[in-house]
Amino acid sequence: MLLDSDNTILANQTALLPLNILPPNTSLPLTVFFLPDIPMDAKPHVQVLTAIRLLTNDKRYLPATINNTLVQVNADGRSARQWNSDIAE
Repeated sequence: MLLDSDNTILANQTALLPLNILPPNTSLPLTVFFLPDIPMDAKPHVQVLTAIRLLTNDKRYLPATINNTLVQVNADGRSARQWNSDIAE
C-alpha cells in the first residue's frame, strides 16, 4: 500500500517475492508498479498476507544464489535496475 500523511490509502497492490522461500534473518525485494500520479510524500506500508512454515532440512527446495550482480540506482533515488554482469546486454 501507499499511504498519505494522514495514513489514508492512496494505492494498493499485491506484490510477490521472486522466490517462494524466505529463510530466517534474510530479505528479498518486492516489486510493484504504481502509476506516476502518486504524491512524492507517499509512504509504503507492507502487510504479509500468507506464510507457511518450512520445516528444518526440508529437501524440496534447492538453495538459490545470485553471483556478479550489478545495481544501478537512478539519480533521484526512486528506482533501480539490477542485472547479472555475466550476461551480455
